[in-house]
Amino acid sequence: MKSAKSAISPAVEPSPDAFRAEALAAASLLARESASSVRLARRHVLQARSAAKDGSVRDRAIAAALHDWWRGRRSVALAGLVQLVASDPTDADVAEWASHLAYTEGDERALAFVSGALADARPTLPLVLGLRAVAMAEAGHDGEAVLCARRALAMDPQQPHAQAVIADDHARRCDVAGALDMLDMELLPAAQTDAHALQRAIALVWRMEMQGVDVGNRWREIGDMVQARWHEHILPLLDLHFIFALARDGREQAVRAFFASMERVGEADNSGHWQSLVIPLARGLVLLAQGSDALAASVVEPVLPRLHQLGACRAGREAIRLAFKQATPDAHMRPAKVSARRPAEMQVAP
Repeated sequence: MKSAKSAISPAVEPSPDAFRAEALAAASLLARESASSVRLARRHVLQARSAAKDGSVRDRAIAAALHDWWRGRRSVALAGLVQLVASDPTDADVAEWASHLAYTEGDERALAFVSGALADARPTLPLVLGLRAVAMAEAGHDGEAVLCARRALAMDPQQPHAQAVIADDHARRCDVAGALDMLDMELLPAAQTDAHALQRAIALVWRMEMQGVDVGNRWREIGDMVQARWHEHILPLLDLHFIFALARDGREQAVRAFFASMERVGEADNSGHWQSLVIPLARGLVLLAQGSDALAASVVEPVLPRLHQLGACRAGREAIRLAFKQATPDAHMRPAKVSARRPAEMQVAP
């Protein structure tokens, strides 16, 4: 199995200074969106701040933005990074960090600005094309996004942002062969350490199943990964995919524990966002996964128009929207039209 990749790329160009090395290590860990990676990032964030004290004004601003990101002040970190991109759009590392936060916060305007500024400054880098493809996809320009992603992959077949756009395109077009190749060769290996890869894997399996594909034991494999992460609650859209995957694999005890943990987050959320939107969606998704489609639809109908407030991945939001749109009383009883079981499963299948 190939090594998992972080959502953030390695440095575009080798950096000789200690500050940039620490900043890159911190951002790479923070972008994995896991409790363990946030803990590991602490040392690099603090060392970057220390190294920046004797550095440039820009270094100190980068260190401050990374510190805000580590402390959970994501919108503040994003604002700082966007300003840094505006002052020097040739810095591809900072632009990638800004793009990641804009993407997870659902800030399409910031995402478009950052990717556009970087594309004007360094138009031929595979990373730049990958980030531009993501921005186009989030804005709904799917055809242009796919073309841009393919250009990036022609130069760098492992470009992760471009791979994500192509995976979403396979799901939309129900390209089973292409989706399975991307899922098994790229997303599932990366999902072991990268929360966004795991969320995309869930969305891809989910959409294939809605389109009549027998996905084999992939829910079990995904459920193991979700349960290994447990109650992190870093981004609402991730949590919604995670609890659906647990329910779809029939892990009732794990679902109850995860949902109770989400409710505790909701009780502590002064914005009311979790209680009014995230918790009803989670309840509806569990019901949907368990086959109670009509009840699930009644629970989520009042909040579906607010899905855009979840931010993050448009493909993930669309998977949720499509699931409730297609829900029928016998949705989970219909036979699959296409089998996507692995060869090992076929040998033991009845």
